[in-house]
Amino acid sequence: RSSQAADPFAFQLGPQQYVLRTALGGAETARLDWDDALINDLLALRSAAPSGERVQRVGDRLRAFLSTTSFGLSEAALLDAVGRGEVVMVTLRFSAAELFSLPWELLTLGATGGQLGALPGVVLRYAWPQTQTAQPADPTPPSESGRILFAWSAAGGGVPAAEQVLAIAQACQRGQQRFDAEKDVLAHVSPQRLVQALKGDAGQRPVAVLHLLCHGAERDGAFGLAWNDEDGDECFIDAAQLRQIVTPHASTLRLVVLSACDSGNSGPLGSHLGSVAQALHRVGIQTVVASRYPLSVAASLRLTQQLYDSLLCELFSVEMSFVAARQSLLHASSQLDWASLQLYARPEDGDDNRPILFRPYVGLSSFRYGQSRFLFGRD
Repeated sequence: RSSQAADPFAFQLGPQQYVLRTALGGAETARLDWDDALINDLLALRSAAPSGERVQRVGDRLRAFLSTTSFGLSEAALLDAVGRGEVVMVTLRFSAAELFSLPWELLTLGATGGQLGALPGVVLRYAWPQTQTAQPADPTPPSESGRILFAWSAAGGGVPAAEQVLAIAQACQRGQQRFDAEKDVLAHVSPQRLVQALKGDAGQRPVAVLHLLCHGAERDGAFGLAWNDEDGDECFIDAAQLRQIVTPHASTLRLVVLSACDSGNSGPLGSHLGSVAQALHRVGIQTVVASRYPLSVAASLRLTQQLYDSLLCELFSVEMSFVAARQSLLHASSQLDWASLQLYARPEDGDDNRPILFRPYVGLSSFRYGQSRFLFGRD
């Protein structure tokens, strides 16, 4: 933001001018009017089935915002790469916090009116400036993969816990990844129980993937998660509380999946707390998957199935597994579930993050049928 640039949260309604840093130290400016029409359209996108008119209008507004920059050249290169079947990484890093609230997945491209997030092979990742991924204290590669911990709460209403556990268990079975439904599933999650589960028992593998299934909740305009307390009653977990829980484990947690409505919602424009996903990203979690808007039950299950099947069976990276999940939601319903998905990841960590460790070489042991995905050649 050209005004009060040092303060990411100094948002003001009305026209705002922004500076886009370019290669070789250049700078370009763009202007966005945060008027009532834009605010109302952004709020309406949270509805179960926003009108196509609103969706297109927001996408066109984003394109107009970038029209005074060299985005047109980047767009041409992007579309050419997509046409060749290449993977395109688009990093969205803003020093003005309010720009994270814009649904860049809906950005209109070219004369076709298509949307950026709908293009196959395009990975959109959000990154907060001046943060880095927490590094493990021991640089020696681990001898075995970390655990997948599935934690859920129905404090805010019913959730498809059994279906999602089954989807993860089946993907682990096909991908030959250990998953114990008794030890790796945390029912009726509370802050204290999650702290204990992340610590684990002596000699137990650390948690590499944390999957949280619950309802989103809102308090005083801020969005958080609906969990259980120690008495089993509903409690509100905001971004700061979850940040405190996971921070001691940021160096071993490689992926957090927030299967919860509004887990990527930053709340009021200029909010200092930000979204739950943003808070986890900023403390050093390598990759975070969340939903900017309400996420339907069917979409949350489809996300889980596709994400873990891609990660564990097809051996995709988090980035490509995320794209596969988004594409599977694109034509599944009339809702904006596909555009609601967000990935927080840093380009400094590369384009091929893999939270689950696989060792394709078996030494002098014989290869078996289940290891065929590590082999190339004759069927």
